[in-house]
Amino acid sequence: MPAPKPYLCKHCGETDPQKFFKQNQMKSCCLKCHTIHVHQRQRVLKLKAVEYLGGKCTKCNYIGVPAVFDFHHLDPSEKDFSWGNKRTSNWDNLKKELDKCVLLCSNCHRELHDAEWFDGLPDHHPEKLRRIGGLAER
Repeated sequence: MPAPKPYLCKHCGETDPQKFFKQNQMKSCCLKCHTIHVHQRQRVLKLKAVEYLGGKCTKCNYIGVPAVFDFHHLDPSEKDFSWGNKRTSNWDNLKKELDKCVLLCSNCHRELHDAEWFDGLPDHHPEKLRRIGGLAER
């Protein structure tokens, strides 16, 4: 029977077994390097998606750091998956989902969803009374 494969990170040379994944027995990449690699891949994919949708907020024209942008589905009933759950999917699948979205900065996205929530409140709801009463500006 061959000797077990030693722990050796191909990126940083780490050999301490405590710094590797326990469950899947991956011995060629330590936790730290794996995390760095995954985050870098996610950043590249997010930048590509932001560029694919025009690179600026469709509401306020903000241009900036890709982390600031959200992908807003125009029709929530056509939403197959959320960006946060599918960042490791292949680009063709992501493009199909992005084609159902507009690019919004996080502020515009929050305002849009807040307005949808607010419009659905009954007239006697305390938040509606507070905002209509002019207290929101204070």
